[in-house]
Amino acid sequence: MKLREMIKSLSDITAAEREEMFLLFLSHYDNVRKEKFYGDLEEKEGVLLLYDDRGKIRGFSTYRSFIILFEKQKIRIIFSGDTIVDRNCWGSLSPLRVLAMLFHKFLKRNEIDGGIDDNDRDKGINGNGGVNGDEQQIPCYWFLISKGVRTYLLLPVFFKRFYPCYNEETPEYEKKLMDYLGNLKFGGFYHGDEGIIRVEPPADRLKPEFCERGDEGRADKGEEDEGEGEKSGISVHIREKMKETVSDGKKGGIPVHIRERSGETVSDGKKGGIPVHIRERSGETVSDGKKGGIPDHIRERKSGKRKNPHADFFYLKNPGYTEGDELLCIARLSENNLTDIRVKFLSNKI
Repeated sequence: MKLREMIKSLSDITAAEREEMFLLFLSHYDNVRKEKFYGDLEEKEGVLLLYDDRGKIRGFSTYRSFIILFEKQKIRIIFSGDTIVDRNCWGSLSPLRVLAMLFHKFLKRNEIDGGIDDNDRDKGINGNGGVNGDEQQIPCYWFLISKGVRTYLLLPVFFKRFYPCYNEETPEYEKKLMDYLGNLKFGGFYHGDEGIIRVEPPADRLKPEFCERGDEGRADKGEEDEGEGEKSGISVHIREKMKETVSDGKKGGIPVHIRERSGETVSDGKKGGIPVHIRERSGETVSDGKKGGIPDHIRERKSGKRKNPHADFFYLKNPGYTEGDELLCIARLSENNLTDIRVKFLSNKI
């Protein structure tokens, strides 16, 4: 399904669109209260929207930006609120593309005016610990709360470093910043020792059919996320469009055009298979020790074994996600910390 991406300010969202957003959210979450949904929406400044070819909203994510004063330094925070994509559209690149648009918007704002706009000045930066000041460039962080694994998996797609993560202990500065934001936004509902927001009485939560483990890498049509066991977690259909290899999931692996030109396949084990020296060079292993053998990662995929350290970490860190617990996450929004996928989306290369 082809989707159209758009970023709108809250004032441009019509009453009909707000109701449509609520109904989409209601179709994916249990324990939803309409007054809370609308109240949370009113606190935001904009919405990322996905429309189908009939103009129906198929996904959205709300956001709000503000400035805080943390350890004597001003920091811009981009807070992402309610987020949902219609399950029939899972596997689409549009949610990633519109998020890339948002990140680009705030990067450019920082370059032009140091990250402070007229709206900030009118609000005195918003009263959440922020202060007015000069217009020098300030650090910017994405503040994300992950109620589901699919939301958490956005982090390794866009960022080289983010927290919390499976392969690096959260540095002291970032942990303090996370605790500051958790207490600022959620007060006593934030449990700093766990890094979890746990609302009482229980808040809205994903419907059981959207909480199944192993579902995080699949689109509705059954596309498989080859990100399991990889650093990036980028799914197969995205990597194919980026001309990355499907066989080992790593940039720099055997390019698609080489496989097509040689008429070779990875998994058939026949004479025309990929030569041993190429497989060895790309980091593949031949599990049976024979030329043309089936690589381990292909065997695992065929046997149903799934490895995704990012997903595994999320489940370990937020075991109460099925009850509505949310994992607090941050990532520095800077050119040095963004993966090149953002540039590819904005240049329409994928």
